[in-house]
Amino acid sequence: HYSYYSIEEHWSRINSYSSLSARKYTRYGFLRLFLSMLINSKMRFFRHFVFKLGFLDGFAGFNIAVLSAAAVYLKYAKAYQLKKRKS
Repeated sequence: HYSYYSIEEHWSRINSYSSLSARKYTRYGFLRLFLSMLINSKMRFFRHFVFKLGFLDGFAGFNIAVLSAAAVYLKYAKAYQLKKRKS
């Protein structure tokens, strides 16, 4: 069972969901958004690649870990951008 059949499909879904999530995070301050963007994305990669044993899946596990980290980074980056436009 595959949730996504290509990286493009996965990235497209990440892009749309990160836009939805970004609106929710605009209530955070700039510093919190910036730190969350840096720290939480790295933690997500580490969690998927190490704790969930993604390294055992080779290239596929690495891709999932990278895309998951990018999703976290993107939602905070978009929230930061939205907040900056509003102020």
